Amino acid sequence: MGGETFSETTELAIRPPSPAITVNGRLALASGDKTTITLPGGWLPGSTAVTLQVDGLPSGSLGGGLDYLLRYPYGCLEQTVSAAMPLLYVKALQREIASTRYVNDVGPMVRHGINRVLSMQTGNGSFGWWPGAQANDAYEWGSAYAMHFLIEAQCAGYELPTYQRDAGLNFMRGLLSRRIRSSNDVKSAGWRQDASLRSYACLVLALADAPRHDWTERLREQADMMHRDSRLHLVLALAAGGRRRDAFAELKALEHAKAAFSDYDELGSPTRTSALELTAWMELAPDDASIPQRIHRLEDSMRNGRWRTTQENGAAVSAIARYIRHTASRQTNFSGQVEQSGVKMAISSEPGNGKVTLPDVDPVKLFNHGPGTLYANWQVRGIPAEGLLANNDQRISIRRSFLRTDGSTVPVETVRQGDLLIVRWQIDTQGGTLDHLVIEDLLPAGFEIENASLKTSQLVPWVRQKSNLPVRHQDIRDDRLIVFTREMHGTFDFYYAVRAVTPGQYVRPPVTITAMYDPEVESIHDGGRVTVEAVGKVDGNCSRGR
Repeated sequence: MGGETFSETTELAIRPPSPAITVNGRLALASGDKTTITLPGGWLPGSTAVTLQVDGLPSGSLGGGLDYLLRYPYGCLEQTVSAAMPLLYVKALQREIASTRYVNDVGPMVRHGINRVLSMQTGNGSFGWWPGAQANDAYEWGSAYAMHFLIEAQCAGYELPTYQRDAGLNFMRGLLSRRIRSSNDVKSAGWRQDASLRSYACLVLALADAPRHDWTERLREQADMMHRDSRLHLVLALAAGGRRRDAFAELKALEHAKAAFSDYDELGSPTRTSALELTAWMELAPDDASIPQRIHRLEDSMRNGRWRTTQENGAAVSAIARYIRHTASRQTNFSGQVEQSGVKMAISSEPGNGKVTLPDVDPVKLFNHGPGTLYANWQVRGIPAEGLLANNDQRISIRRSFLRTDGSTVPVETVRQGDLLIVRWQIDTQGGTLDHLVIEDLLPAGFEIENASLKTSQLVPWVRQKSNLPVRHQDIRDDRLIVFTREMHGTFDFYYAVRAVTPGQYVRPPVTITAMYDPEVESIHDGGRVTVEAVGKVDGNCSRGR
């Protein structure tokens, strides 16, 4: 083309080796007061999004919890219900908390949650962990949790398919009519698990206007031997069934009862129990003098503006939303000012004036001109500048290695384009029995997971034969493999195939394993770099006619 030149610039999205994280904080500012908020630093330049929300009601604790639930990357039955259930209560606050960004239009999100939950229902009315589950793999406690959400959604005005609703309620009745587990030993874990299912089924049926007074009365007689969470479900079942006086008597008795056992109900924790207690008190005595103390106790268990797990966030947000809905009429308006780097912005409790997007993480000055109290919730979301997560083992270990198709080890720092590699995970529960684990293995950008269903793939028969990891569900994505496990104890192996497809130098993100309902169980391993070498160079000079 002689002296002609042409250039084009293309912007490519590059996934950082570390995921984005969110840090939250909250505060209350009395009329006439001012304060300075010091936001956390250490972010990758250009990756941060900073927001400040102010309200005339103490809704700040809702923001971090809801944000965590709505951003949670997985979607099993429990996680779907935990994310959708609080929206039923938050929707009622739309007028009172006009500034919050979470309640603008929750209807489609609730509808999506209902549809996804129904996709996990099996032929006998129960629910499985994931869509497409079979009746022989029913998740019984999760089935009660799912039906609890669906009945509450119907009461809030959402339509449910009659057949699926009735099938779910029949499954709840079946939990009550079947033989009692460990009936000769009421102190056993099996009996308490059985009582947990029955008390939750009683609550669901009572909410559906089909209370089982026979079973609620029988469970009352044995309440001293039940989990605290199970007893709270029994309290709520009595209240929903029209026996509010009996429910309040049981709630008062529970206040003075000593814990009979150190363990908790299914997926339980002290935080979730506190949230259930708050829910019960809001149902039966919403103006009790102990309610503010319960709110503070629940908020004190937050870390980085949220609670630890989806169960805790779902229960806590739902309970606090009930409290805010009850106290909304007591809101006092305020006006104020936000200042950052010399730029001043007016704020108030009026609709549309309570949310501020900040340009950076410089210190923020906050003024409340009154007359009401100002409740603020700030959030910084971004990518940490320090890069890869450090290796770490807490009550479990995972080790990743790369093998050739004959089973021999490959030094993964340098591989050739087109090489087929076998990824091996070695997992050790370190003497404990663990359940609800999630393994996430992010691939270097030059790698792809090998699809064994394609005829062109090289099949390695021994990969499946040697894998003994108890897998509940797996999710194969473009850039990662995610595996969810069943209960496990001991050492386990898992294998899958990847192919080096694109030459270049890449970050090798670490593999992680975490207990979804106990974040203190975690292992991180094998971060580094990898080079994919090109097999050969292509001659850039094309001869005429070819």
